[in-house]
Amino acid sequence: LKKVTVEQFLANVDYGNIDYLIIDLPPGTGAESYGLLQYTIGLDGALIITLPSENPQAVARRSINLCRQAKVPVLGIVENMSRFVCPGCNSISEVCGTRMTADFAHKVEVPFLGDIPLDSSIFESCDEGVPFVVKYPESAAARSLFSIVDKLQEAVEEGVSQRYS
Repeated sequence: LKKVTVEQFLANVDYGNIDYLIIDLPPGTGAESYGLLQYTIGLDGALIITLPSENPQAVARRSINLCRQAKVPVLGIVENMSRFVCPGCNSISEVCGTRMTADFAHKVEVPFLGDIPLDSSIFESCDEGVPFVVKYPESAAARSLFSIVDKLQEAVEEGVSQRYS
């Protein structure tokens, strides 16, 4: 059912004139991922999100291999929830150690784009229906996200220009 839903959103929705379409898929190489890769042609790339732990990175490795088999560029890897922002004092604590995903990215030869810390303000603003980057633009999580978006946009534009040169 999820695969069919993804296909319906791709085929039956008029997205208008947009610069980017980002599709957030469940982790791994399930039917949704296969369906997306089979249904869409000319994807600019994939972004892999993982946690700083061996099991999620094994899933990320399979996703990277799937993209490579489908000839979809892997634009980068982002680490989620490796750091924690204290809601009281805004200090940042390392939860899972440092550089684990950066080292993984190096091993699989994919750019490491950054990490997004776990921050309760993300959940609060989402519950209010306000993007946290709008409500808390100076937060560590927002700054990390802005940096990742800049690197991702650069990777997409570089790939598109290489394709048409």
